[in-house]
Amino acid sequence: MNRIILIATALIFTGPAIPSLLAGEGGRSGGRVISLEQAYDMTLASDQAIGIAFIALEQAKLAPLAAYTKLLPQVNGTTSRNGQSTRNSVNRTSTGSTGSSAASRYNDIGVSVQQPLFDLSFFPAYRRGKATLEAARLDYRARIREILFNVAQAYFDVLSQQKLLEVDKEAFRLASEQFDLAEKQANVGVAIRSDVLRAQVAVETARRQMLQDGNTLESRRNTLANILNLSADHPFTLSTPPDHPSTLPSFASVLGKALIQREDLKSRDQAIKRDTEAHNEARTEYVPKVIASLDAGRNNEFDSKYANNWQAN
Repeated sequence: MNRIILIATALIFTGPAIPSLLAGEGGRSGGRVISLEQAYDMTLASDQAIGIAFIALEQAKLAPLAAYTKLLPQVNGTTSRNGQSTRNSVNRTSTGSTGSSAASRYNDIGVSVQQPLFDLSFFPAYRRGKATLEAARLDYRARIREILFNVAQAYFDVLSQQKLLEVDKEAFRLASEQFDLAEKQANVGVAIRSDVLRAQVAVETARRQMLQDGNTLESRRNTLANILNLSADHPFTLSTPPDHPSTLPSFASVLGKALIQREDLKSRDQAIKRDTEAHNEARTEYVPKVIASLDAGRNNEFDSKYANNWQAN
């Protein structure tokens, strides 16, 4: 009687989940088939971190151009208008030019242009901008590599968990068959009741393991769906990638290749160059500069002809 109650309780709480696990991958089979290459493309098209890194790269393209502002001309314009009046004998103010009072006005318009001819700070500023651009480009590639590595890791986590769940299903099936056989043998008197209880424990242990691995598979599928920017209820199936070549290069060659092609390490080198050039730029700010200047103006007094003047240095 206790055994019947235990089996009925297990079926009530776990029975609906077992057919769903036996039906497919965590109860969600079918849907769109996604290969590893397609997962890469979906991530590159929708990942926000990659988009932010791309915008940072576009901004860094302006860094070398900013150095040319040191060589661009500077134009300043000025204008002024002055007036002066005199009082008559009865202490009345007049702004006219006739009668016993007189007034004068003065207009002035000027333009000043300065053109740098030699600025030693331009060269370190330009090299600093190039190092900033190269560092941003390497950071962009490093972010892509990091995101795609996370995609591959999540992809193979789902595939490995699917294989593990298949093993759990087979273990549960064999344990169920062993339990049925032990129960039949106990009914005819061939086996003792302890064998039936041990078989029952094996069945429940296999059931629990299958449920745990099924929940883990569901969690990993949700993680991959979030990375691929898919909705939680979007069904999909993963295709198994082809086998990797059996011949692998040596560890020393792989390590050397990684040190050369690691974008994050190369980006750190560019950061050092950028800081070095910033230090050199600050030092060259104390070096004298050669600047050509041109001042031109036009002024006149009230009721007089215009006078033009200019000066170049």
